[in-house]
Amino acid sequence: MRVITWMTKMRYRDSALRKKGQRLSDDERLIRGLGPTEDQMQIQIIKECSFLKYNDVPLLLIIRHIPNGGLRSKTEAARLKGMGVLKGTPDIHIPVPRHSFASLYIELKTEEGELSKDQKEQIKILRKLGNKVVVCRNVADSMTEIKSYLGI
Repeated sequence: MRVITWMTKMRYRDSALRKKGQRLSDDERLIRGLGPTEDQMQIQIIKECSFLKYNDVPLLLIIRHIPNGGLRSKTEAARLKGMGVLKGTPDIHIPVPRHSFASLYIELKTEEGELSKDQKEQIKILRKLGNKVVVCRNVADSMTEIKSYLGI
């Protein structure tokens, strides 16, 4: 006889949600001891960048978010694809040439997150074109990469 524990039920539910394209709420992530979502990390990174400048230009006027993720209707996804949104493009872009790189891209991943096939392909292409591309799993590492890249 198989005993189904509370954790087994939660893992099954989490797996079922992911298959449907749904996400756990922030509270559910906290209850399960999971770290912040990619969205939460990105919001915190942008908040921290609001205090920084590069060559006397506020970093908020330089840093870019690339809106290629998230849950969308098929119509909206098709519209964005037609506008040039590419699957797998990293989340953050800093279009400043430095240290022999054309620019910096940051792909955010949660501690348990994995790169998709499209993300791996885009990272490969962007690196081949002379960009620095890093995968960061927390806000601190992202800010270290940004500050180090820009020399601030």
